[in-house]
Amino acid sequence: MSQYFWPEVFSINDLVLQLEADGHEVTVITGKPNYPKGEIFDGYSQQGINQEVFGKNITVFRLPLRPRHNGGGLNLVRNYLSFVFNGCRHIRSLVKRDEFDAIFVYAPSPILSAIPAIFAKWKTGAPLSIWVQDLWPESIDATGFIKNRLAIYLVRQLVKLIYSAADQLLVQSPAFSEPVQRLAHADKIQYYPNSHLDLIQEQQVPLKNGELDTLLTDHFCVVFAGNIGTAQNLESVIAAAVHLKQNPQIKILLVGAGSMRAQVMAEASAKGLDNLILPGRVTPAELPYLYGKAGALLVSLSDQPIFRLTIPSKLQGYFSAAKPIIACMTGVGAEVVKESDAGIAVDADDVSGLSDAILSIYHLSTEEREQLGQNGRAYYLEHFERSTLSQRLVSLLSRLTRQSRD
Repeated sequence: MSQYFWPEVFSINDLVLQLEADGHEVTVITGKPNYPKGEIFDGYSQQGINQEVFGKNITVFRLPLRPRHNGGGLNLVRNYLSFVFNGCRHIRSLVKRDEFDAIFVYAPSPILSAIPAIFAKWKTGAPLSIWVQDLWPESIDATGFIKNRLAIYLVRQLVKLIYSAADQLLVQSPAFSEPVQRLAHADKIQYYPNSHLDLIQEQQVPLKNGELDTLLTDHFCVVFAGNIGTAQNLESVIAAAVHLKQNPQIKILLVGAGSMRAQVMAEASAKGLDNLILPGRVTPAELPYLYGKAGALLVSLSDQPIFRLTIPSKLQGYFSAAKPIIACMTGVGAEVVKESDAGIAVDADDVSGLSDAILSIYHLSTEEREQLGQNGRAYYLEHFERSTLSQRLVSLLSRLTRQSRD
């Protein structure tokens, strides 16, 4: 179960395909796709339950939900609660007792999306595992989504109840274990990182955006790919672009969409930053080609206590692409980049450090940049390779299933 799923771009898509490739039967219960633009994707309607096939034979049930629209607190609350409501309302008709061996929840924000899975556990008797991608209520506290302290306390109690209903809690970062232990028994918690497609092995699909392709060919491009939102520390990226504007060969590309895209575009225009470019989204199929033509790949997060504990999911894709990585963040994610020797990591608020890091990678020889990329790829193969992690997940779920049947 996941509120987000293909054609939305999340790591759960690749994991589900790998589970099928390994011979397991998977059913997905998800919502109508609307992330990140906030409108229901073409080919889907907001109302009713859709059933479709993903991969070769993966059944996908899509629940009705209210789309995110253009963001904002009220729209997001309605979006989150509509998935929870419709999940609880329809789950009994979608699952049957003894039909499933395990229930697995992919849980980026909001953790509330796990609530219908609790009903599925009661209905089927199958053990429930929740893959915790974001810490709640820390996430909503850090982003300012909810500022009322009583409301945050109530969310904390709700998260505690959700965790108590789970048989297993998988955390995407080892640093998540301690805060999750404040709300759940330690023996439930296992470190299970995000995986990613091996982008080197994927087919190279050229970019549809010819101007973007030319830009990547003619310049040294530092590419950020993903959500352009409040958590991504874009203030530091903009400031670094100001520092670098005198070097016309270096371009920073923020590829994607999100709540802050329009604001960043306006700031770039106001400051005359023709080196900071926001070309919009590319399809997942185009990512290997995009990464392959980048000079370096950029990951950034704001300096908030919760983000210091997070390994951004895009890092696994960056490592697999064998390109130098520039990390502007503080905490575990930065430490992973340093440990891998795949690039340069600077603190989240170190603007001069970020611009210096970009210049340092730019001035390296082709061979030196390739070596950094290969270091990252070796780290990916050791720690984040998809088929290995899929087998580990099956082992974790099978252990719970055996225990529930004993």
